This record gives sequence, C-alpha cells and structure tokens, in this order.
Amino acid sequence: MLEHFNHVRRSLKPDGLFCQWLPMFQLTRPQFETIARTFKQVSPEAFILPGDFYCELPILGLVGGRRFERFDWPPRLEAACAELRAAGKVTDPLVRHAEGVLMMVLGPLPDTGPGPINTLANAVIELDAGRNIIGMNTPWFIGVSLSE
Repeated sequence: MLEHFNHVRRSLKPDGLFCQWLPMFQLTRPQFETIARTFKQVSPEAFILPGDFYCELPILGLVGGRRFERFDWPPRLEAACAELRAAGKVTDPLVRHAEGVLMMVLGPLPDTGPGPINTLANAVIELDAGRNIIGMNTPWFIGVSLSE
C-alpha cells in the first residue's frame, strides 16, 4: 500500500489530487488507522470526505496531493458546479452547488498516533483482514466509534 500511494503521488500533476475510497463497513479501527497512517506518510496534508451518508455502510475518502488551504475554492468550484448543472446529468444538489460540495469536506485526516504502516513487505492490512474475517474478533469501524 505504501508503494501504491508513493506511485500515485509521483504521478500527480503539481496541483493534482488523489482520493482513496475506503469501505469503513469492511475495516476495523486498527485497519483504518494503519491505512490512514500509511496515506499520511505520503500525503501529510490529507483530508477526509464522506462518500455517502449511510450509517451502516459508510465510505470515507482520503484525499491527498496538496494542502486544503491552498485550494482556489470559489472560482474553480463554482465553475465546475455550473458545468454539472448545465450538462443536466447530475441532479444531486450536494455536487451541483459549491456550498453542497464544501459540506462534504470533513477536515484534515487526524493523526492516528504511532503504529504500523502497510507495505508490500509486511502486508499488515491483508494479514489482519484475513484473521479478522475468520473469527470477527474486532468489530467494523462504523456507527458511533466512526462518528467520534
């Protein structure tokens, strides 16, 4: 995973962004923290977006590439939303208007503290996911714990 994030980062244009979508309903808190820690090693400026508003099947996006504060939000976002409205193919008001898009930004990816990162050499996530599926020893990172 670290290698994947490094390759993506090197492939981005100077103002490019990358979003890694995570199905939280298939991850434990320690697994999410490992992924977040790994992502932040490559994109320390990362921030979080919700992929949906389903309480039981949440999806989060980790976005990296440049600092949130460096976005030229008003003109670029308004123009992109205007294009969506003009095309008439997107009806979701959250993405048809700049205010809706900005409501989807949860903020900076929080620091998860010390712990493992996931690499091809250690496969922390892959091994832990396999062990957890068999016995479901650790609950999925959803509901109240995710909200907090």
